Amino acid sequence: MKIIILLLIFISYPVSANTFFDNRTQGWFWYKDPKIETKKPKKAPQKTEAPAAPVLTPTQQMEALNKKVTDTLNLAILNPTEQNLREYAKVYYDVIGKGQHFSDAYKVMLMKNPEFDYSLKFPTNHNARSVYDKQQSQLTQSIIHQFSKNHGFFFFFSSNCDYCHQFAPTLKRFADKYGIFIMPISMDGVGISEFPKPAADNSTGRAIKVTSWPALYAVNTKTKQIVPITNGLVSVSELEDRVVNYVQYQQKYGNKHD
Repeated sequence: MKIIILLLIFISYPVSANTFFDNRTQGWFWYKDPKIETKKPKKAPQKTEAPAAPVLTPTQQMEALNKKVTDTLNLAILNPTEQNLREYAKVYYDVIGKGQHFSDAYKVMLMKNPEFDYSLKFPTNHNARSVYDKQQSQLTQSIIHQFSKNHGFFFFFSSNCDYCHQFAPTLKRFADKYGIFIMPISMDGVGISEFPKPAADNSTGRAIKVTSWPALYAVNTKTKQIVPITNGLVSVSELEDRVVNYVQYQQKYGNKHD
């Protein structure tokens, strides 16, 4: 009877159930641990950094420094308390220190890079200056003598012009020194001591827009180009400088900027 009951129980159990017997090939390892859910670590909240201060250009830094000096000075003037005066002195001497640092560093740079030393090209030392002046004088004379080979002067004057009378001897000395031909042109048709027989103005002055005198123009005998050298009274050394400047400008730029 017991056997029949057990058989009935066995038959009534669902065939599709997953029993120990169904998984007998796994032996006693048929049992599986439940899956453990792995939790992802939470990201720490990102710290928001304060925006970086804008980087000032060197010019903006200098403007800020100048403003600080001006502000502290004005405050000290308007309200000269010890604290305000001390603050101004602090800022002022800070600027002086920066300037001195720059000056010292610049001198060191010049010693390492003599090509930037202005005093080597234009010396201020007495002994070096005398050598430089001698060299410049020789160069000036050479340039003007070369200029005289293909240039002459138009000298515009008037007999009733005091400045013309004063300038005429200076111009004649200059022309005689360098052998430059002068064409004297009288605006009123009357001569003066140094140029007693001038040419009368035949509209040349009007053509080149001579409006005041004494006026001196350089004339290139080859190209017929006419260039103003001076209007008014100048010395021999000034005449030399102006002629040299004209020649050097022509050599460097020609007629590009006329």
